[in-house]
Amino acid sequence: MHSLTNKSYLICIFLSATFLTNVKAAEISDLWHKADSLYKVRDYIGSIVEYERIVFLSKNIGTTQKAIFKKAEVYKHIGNYPKVEEELMRIGIRDPKDSLFATKAYELAFAQYMKENYRDAENTIETYSALLETSHPKLKSLYTLKALCHNQLFEFKEAKECLTKSFREVASEKSKYLNILAFYKDTPKYKDPEKARHLSILPGLGQAYCGKIFEGGISFLLNASALSFGAWQVYTEYYFTGYVVGVTLLQKFHSGGQHRAETLAKERNRKEIIRFNTKITSELIEGPCP
Repeated sequence: MHSLTNKSYLICIFLSATFLTNVKAAEISDLWHKADSLYKVRDYIGSIVEYERIVFLSKNIGTTQKAIFKKAEVYKHIGNYPKVEEELMRIGIRDPKDSLFATKAYELAFAQYMKENYRDAENTIETYSALLETSHPKLKSLYTLKALCHNQLFEFKEAKECLTKSFREVASEKSKYLNILAFYKDTPKYKDPEKARHLSILPGLGQAYCGKIFEGGISFLLNASALSFGAWQVYTEYYFTGYVVGVTLLQKFHSGGQHRAETLAKERNRKEIIRFNTKITSELIEGPCP
């Protein structure tokens, strides 16, 4: 009697567990449908909440990873790259043969690139690409992105090496590769912000170094005027005015000129490298292939 009771009890437990599992699977399926539907109608916050609900409820690692990827995709769509990086870092994929391994590598590096953390993006690509097979189709995209990172850091020799790796196995795109390499014959010249600041010890020279000759001339005249005014006031024995007005103006103009020269160097570098990388990406997207 006890044996029969125990068997019945175990059967009930088994059936209950099976029923609960099926209900949960159906619930997860409904959540996927709801999350995807919200994403399609551009309710991005709602879709993020539902994808995270799937992560919380699902006990299946594959489902959890997929939901996190979808969250990262939503954040990428709205341009929130810090959150893209944060979500992708939650995914622990160690097997290079996993289909998501290379995808995670690229998306993570791309998010870091868009955050202007070019060295981090470069390190991410190096770490993941070293584990991929040399024939992996994602390597081309990874090496191309790494080349763009090197360009942003004005490391053009390393960038060319990455592009060579990127196109090594793609003979059909040789002409595109040669067109891109031709851009490296005229690379942007790096303007050192620190050098620009130090050159501005002589007012206007830092701006001239950055290509702003007229602005440099104005800076020189402003500093010379402040110095002349202060000197004239001292000469005419208006010492207080000479010090308070003349010296104060000179200090403001001089320190402001140094800061301006440093800012100009950074802005020039940024604009030039964006222009250079845009030419490369345009060729990659639109360039003719034989």
